[in-house]
Amino acid sequence: MRRFGIEPGLDRIRAALQREGRPQKSFDVISVAGTNGKGTVGSLAAALLQAQGRRVGLYTSPHLIDVTERFRVNGVPLSRAQVGPHIDRLLQLYHDEPLAGTGPGPKLTFFEMTTLMAAVLFEAEAVDCAVFEVGLGGRLDAVNAIDADVAVVTTIGRDHTEYLGESIEEIAGEKAGIFRRHAPAVLGIQEFEGARQTLDDAAHRCGATVIDTAQEACPWEVNSLEGRHRWTALNAVEALQGKPVRESVREEGFSRWRWPGRNDRLRRSSGEGMWLVDAAHNPAGVAALAKRLKQGSKGLAGIVWGGMKDKDADGVERLFEEQNVPVWGALVENERARDRNQLSRHVPRRLWRRAGRTSKLVVELEEEVDGDILVFGSVFLVGEFFEAMGKSPGELVTYRTG
Repeated sequence: MRRFGIEPGLDRIRAALQREGRPQKSFDVISVAGTNGKGTVGSLAAALLQAQGRRVGLYTSPHLIDVTERFRVNGVPLSRAQVGPHIDRLLQLYHDEPLAGTGPGPKLTFFEMTTLMAAVLFEAEAVDCAVFEVGLGGRLDAVNAIDADVAVVTTIGRDHTEYLGESIEEIAGEKAGIFRRHAPAVLGIQEFEGARQTLDDAAHRCGATVIDTAQEACPWEVNSLEGRHRWTALNAVEALQGKPVRESVREEGFSRWRWPGRNDRLRRSSGEGMWLVDAAHNPAGVAALAKRLKQGSKGLAGIVWGGMKDKDADGVERLFEEQNVPVWGALVENERARDRNQLSRHVPRRLWRRAGRTSKLVVELEEEVDGDILVFGSVFLVGEFFEAMGKSPGELVTYRTG
């Protein structure tokens, strides 16, 4: 699929959903917006729902290897055979030349198209509930054309300021656009009081039922990302079903959950040691990664870092200094990727080794370095890493059944 650009607004996607017979009305919906933790909270909520025996759709972005990862049912990406016919038909209607006798539909952007596909696919797969991860915004994001039964906003930080505004309050206001009258609005734990207050005010103004997770008694350590994301997901699921999730179900859902490429671990093929993989690509994500590394009992043997030049690199230099291990730069195959000089300038000279293509570095470091190696940065880097490790899209599940 081609990427069709960014054009904020809901008219096109609403018209397309209407033309498709409003497939989103066939299942319950939890929508999850925020700056960091959206995919984690969304996949955790889906895991809790699945642990209760529900058939669950999960729509997330971006994908790592293949677009089919955006459409999961019960934690497993749909296959090309399941997705392909719908892609062909919808592209024909909403991007390419219309099918004979059908008439053209509204021309959709890439994200609008995948959001429409998610609704159509989940109806075809007969899910009874679905979790939709909002894209970069909220109010004008394509997912907001799907009225949520429960709307969640995770931690707010500064990202995509060219679209959402410069201040935390402006960004929070855009994210709050997913709240609905008389529907639960779950406020994730916030780093900034201005964000929390903006979300609370917006929810009350629109007549939503506010659930502020910071005001509830959390059974986990809320200062840890894992604890706060679990807590937010649990509140969302309980708000959807109107009753508590049994403790045994919580344990099953959380124990079977995983989120590929985010705080992920893969055993190295060369012997002892692990690949630690994290798509920490903005300052808040890097700070969270640095905190986890500090709490870990085992030191790293090396780091592979690669990112996009239009993403803020704040925090990476401190992480490198704290870990004090060799650093290799990944030259990601993307026109927005940082080049050799743009990577090395953020690495202390004594720690910098060399830059290379992701697949080449994986092979070389398997031979050169013993111990745990961290791979972090852009989601494009993580996708290249998984491909280098021979992973297929179908392996990138968010719920283990075995």
